[in-house]
Amino acid sequence: MRSPLRRLAAALSVTTLLAAGAVTAALPATASSTTAAAACRTSLDLPGRVSIDRPLHQARIAINDRCGVDQASFQVVGPKGYSTTFDFDLTRTDKYARWDIPSTLAPGTYTARSATPGYVPTTAVLKYGSKISFAAYRFYDEPGIDSNVVYMEACASYYNASRGQYLPWRDHRVVLENTDRFGGYRYLSTVRTGADGCALTAVPNKYLSTYRVTSYETANIFSRTSAGITI
Repeated sequence: MRSPLRRLAAALSVTTLLAAGAVTAALPATASSTTAAAACRTSLDLPGRVSIDRPLHQARIAINDRCGVDQASFQVVGPKGYSTTFDFDLTRTDKYARWDIPSTLAPGTYTARSATPGYVPTTAVLKYGSKISFAAYRFYDEPGIDSNVVYMEACASYYNASRGQYLPWRDHRVVLENTDRFGGYRYLSTVRTGADGCALTAVPNKYLSTYRVTSYETANIFSRTSAGITI
């Protein structure tokens, strides 16, 4: 016959196991509820980057709903007090909208907010657009000019909203790269554009290589990378 202490210990062990089992049994329901809550997400799909390069840019946006809501409203806010609202009636499968972005909007980050259940904030970055042109030459038949030197010209411009046109990007840094023997691009040098938005440079290299240039990105203007030229 077991002693009272052994019976008490056994009883406590059973009670502890039952309590642990009760807690364990409750966990799946809690985890399931958490998973269901995590699956409920509603957001407004904004373009990640918008290049301001014309008087009016029209971006197609859409609601991304995983909560099964019938209606949703989003407010897009940005610099200098900008605010606009988009309302969606999902009972009519109305999930798309058009965002009119005039060139008068200030560059910066624009955020979509909502009181809709499961709302997740999304953002779009607006900056002025830019362009870059690039040319590279070797001179084989010019007396006194070394054919083992590559001569290059890069010209950059940016969109000016007040004038509604592209203007030379003066005194701006442009990065020159070329490919190594493995085919990857590597840094060569940085040059600055002149009053006409162009920069000239020369690089000694008797071997075949591919060259490209990239303008530096600023707080208000997107960068631009040229196509590669193999020479």
